[in-house]
Amino acid sequence: MPTNGHPAPDEIYQLQTSCYLVLPGFLAADHVALLMDRLERVMERRREMAATSTESRAKTDVEGANTRIFHILQDDPALLDRMDYEPFMAYARTFL
Repeated sequence: MPTNGHPAPDEIYQLQTSCYLVLPGFLAADHVALLMDRLERVMERRREMAATSTESRAKTDVEGANTRIFHILQDDPALLDRMDYEPFMAYARTFL
């Protein structure tokens, strides 16, 4: 991530040509570990709900070891935490 907090020209080009952008180091390693832990918890809870046909407002598709989770931000506050992270918002404003 550039020090000014805005996408560099090569990042803009990458997103425009590939429709994705990888930003190594964008989040601190400890925060990534927290998010991965929370994601695992959510997937486990969602798999249990799907297995017992527990009703939920959120959609979950389980196919063997694969789990597709929709509307995940409502499952854990930590997953919503980075949505207004200012470095992310700088990128969002540029790309939108």
